[in-house]
Amino acid sequence: NKNSKPKVVIILLLRSGRFAGGVFTSNSTNANSIKCLVHRSCTRYTVRKGQGGSQSANDNNKGKAKSIGAQLRRDGEKKLRADVSETLK
Repeated sequence: NKNSKPKVVIILLLRSGRFAGGVFTSNSTNANSIKCLVHRSCTRYTVRKGQGGSQSANDNNKGKAKSIGAQLRRDGEKKLRADVSETLK
């Protein structure tokens, strides 16, 4: 059917201080006609190097750390949430 509407696919990935998202469209009659309409990616410092896991998870388990690194990671988590929220609007 040549009058079929194109399919819209949204892909979102979030892990370890990294976010990537994109909106793609595909014509169902031709698998090679995938087009990216918009995409965005960003990275923030949120993970405890060598320790693994996020700063907020460490704060919940062991109490709030007062180091500069911990403060930077907490700030990175806030900024990453804001980036993702702004992207999804």
